[in-house]
Amino acid sequence: MANTVNMSWEEFLQEAEEFKNISDRLGDSWTLCKKGDDACNTYLVYEQKILNTVDLKPTSDPFEESKYCTEDITAASGPNNDLLKTEYHVIYSLPYQVPVLYFRLYRSDGSLVSIEDAWRIFRGYGGNASTTLSPHQRTNDDMLNIMTQLEHPVLRKPYYALHPCRTAELLANTGRSRNRILTFISLMGPYVQLTLRNEYGMEYAE
Repeated sequence: MANTVNMSWEEFLQEAEEFKNISDRLGDSWTLCKKGDDACNTYLVYEQKILNTVDLKPTSDPFEESKYCTEDITAASGPNNDLLKTEYHVIYSLPYQVPVLYFRLYRSDGSLVSIEDAWRIFRGYGGNASTTLSPHQRTNDDMLNIMTQLEHPVLRKPYYALHPCRTAELLANTGRSRNRILTFISLMGPYVQLTLRNEYGMEYAE
């Protein structure tokens, strides 16, 4: 049986707060969002713009903020853009007892990128993703093994996510970590163009 590393909710919250403090010290823009007083309703949020590689005809219009008013995860037909606003949430999974990475990609009109187009965007991005495949060898089927659509456990809306079924084993294989959320984001984030600066790791250097 493979070794696994699990986290309690209290451990997740403590390490999320530590991670947020590191982000603040480094001048980064991670935030800690709390929805109500129930357990497991606090999560980390990060937003960035990434290159739109699926809408072939870019426009010169500036990127506008999404109003987050779209409830249906199916992407509506919208104008072509050269940038997408990507919203990442790191949330505690009570059933799996590990952090989970949820995300959405928005066009400038607020329409959502479909999961098929998200696969196309991310499959060609190498980053430092923990995979034995090179970016050119990665296919939609490879990404399908880790990318799925799930209900956001706090917002109760459909989001895309990197499935948590093997996260505990992955964290165990990295050895002892002083902040498992930092380790998790470092390992899984690059699959979806979410990378941390090297300074994050230096915070725990001896």
